Amino acid sequence: MTTETLPFLPRRTPWAVAIREATNRAAHGSYQGDLLGGGETWSGSTLKGAAGKYGARYAESRRNFVDRISALLPGDWTAETAIVRCGPKASRATRELVFISPAGKRWVW
Repeated sequence: MTTETLPFLPRRTPWAVAIREATNRAAHGSYQGDLLGGGETWSGSTLKGAAGKYGARYAESRRNFVDRISALLPGDWTAETAIVRCGPKASRATRELVFISPAGKRWVW
């Protein structure tokens, strides 16, 4: 399996601000907020104990969350989760939230 190395979403450009606002509006509950804040992983590997027993429900929550994000994004932007390398060293591949512009350029949350 090949993974791509992607840049992080910029902080201050107008389109990035609109994407961040739409993504924050789409979050329902603490689990989805933790996905955005980095407290939970997009793969579900951080689910432990009782939460681990309900992994399929959490996976459904993640899929619904990405669908809501895509519906709220401006223009023809879309969102998905993908296995990518990101960050300054890009040493590890992880599943992340990826935004795709109408021109096909991709950024990591």
